[in-house]
Amino acid sequence: MLLPGISVTTKPTGYRVNKQFQMVRFDGERWEKIGTIITDEDKE
Repeated sequence: MLLPGISVTTKPTGYRVNKQFQMVRFDGERWEKIGTIITDEDKE
């Protein structure tokens, strides 16, 4: 389950697929996005 705008990639030495995240909250009826997409950059 990915949100629009989230990309998925792997490298031969890096197997972590999820490097982008977006916080969401449930308002009792639907999920609401909070802020923008957060990217965790590789340190390689």
